[in-house]
Amino acid sequence: MAQNLVIYSGAPFSFENSIKKYGFHKLSKKKFSIKYVESAEIFHEKKIVNRFRKISKKSDRFRPDIKLKNLGEFEKFFKNLCKKTIIIIINRGPINLLSHKPNFDITIFNSFGLRYVSFDPLHWSIGCNFRKNFLLNLFKFFWISLIKFLIKIKNKNLNPYLYVGSGNMFLKDMGIKRNYINCSSNYIEFEKSKKKKKKFIIYIDEGVDVARDVILYNSPFIRNHDNKKFLKDLNKLFDFLEKKYKQKVVIAASNKYQYTSNFFGKRKIIYGKTSELVDNAKLILGHSSSALYQSLISNSPVINLKHKKFGLIRKIFIDLFASNVLNQNSIFIENIIKKKKIKLNTDKKFRYKILKNYFISENLAYKNFSFYLEKGLEKIIWKYVVEIAKTLNLKEL
Repeated sequence: MAQNLVIYSGAPFSFENSIKKYGFHKLSKKKFSIKYVESAEIFHEKKIVNRFRKISKKSDRFRPDIKLKNLGEFEKFFKNLCKKTIIIIINRGPINLLSHKPNFDITIFNSFGLRYVSFDPLHWSIGCNFRKNFLLNLFKFFWISLIKFLIKIKNKNLNPYLYVGSGNMFLKDMGIKRNYINCSSNYIEFEKSKKKKKKFIIYIDEGVDVARDVILYNSPFIRNHDNKKFLKDLNKLFDFLEKKYKQKVVIAASNKYQYTSNFFGKRKIIYGKTSELVDNAKLILGHSSSALYQSLISNSPVINLKHKKFGLIRKIFIDLFASNVLNQNSIFIENIIKKKKIKLNTDKKFRYKILKNYFISENLAYKNFSFYLEKGLEKIIWKYVVEIAKTLNLKEL
């Protein structure tokens, strides 16, 4: 008999980020019966959720089996859920810590004795590289401390059946002592595509002013102040690099947005294959996208680009990503265009340290997250069988 799974998200589902990233589509249908449950409309207006889906590339749109639109529907659904069901929480949504019910989801799960799995990638807590950028990392140190404090409040009463995390630092940072499974991170494709000769440069597009995440969370701090100027200078940079390295620039776009016009000087745009492109690129251009984590195993040189028309918060994020993930400085696009020169560095030892601390522990094989997911679920099922056996006192039978 198939094990019932509920994949729960407080944000709108998408195939790329909610299904493929975790490998749910690869789970055996004979072993698991899956329902996708979404509560995005509890946290966001319906028109914003609908717009999120509409601007996504068609192949990335994913309709959940069940939509919960208010707290009453949320409580009723989980109250009637079979106790044998395993709930996998992939996104708790932007829970307002100042509201009168900041932990309503966990409170409901606990009150009905439900079994749930908690995923907690700690990439936001990657250590501060004070030697590379002291003042900025001093800011980050206090920022991380604040985030950890807020998460502690948000995770009050969190008592999952199983914790799922990645890297050597997970147990230390989270203070977890039991019910834990160590997986490879789902932010990196460890089972690499077949190696090809590196004959191109890739630019990892974030589509900041058009991406659905910006629409969902409506943050003015990460928007560009002059997108036309940014794109004009970006294409000038592409022209310079193509001439210097005698390689074409390819645009690696996610499925979060479907371009109706090509803003990149008619350069080729490839959707949904960013990890493969990173593995096979001669040079990687980007800002602070999580797709850049793939460079930790590709070991190709990376340039973290910023622009003077970027918002302040976005520039800070790019600076922190460059220093703390890759041990390098970010560069203004305008400076490269003006000086007509660039220096490439790749600190492989530093990248390996970050990889092992936050993305895959020393003792794990380089397998994708989906490989460990199924093993983890089987562990939960076996744990539950043992608990039932103890309850029934089967030893005496």
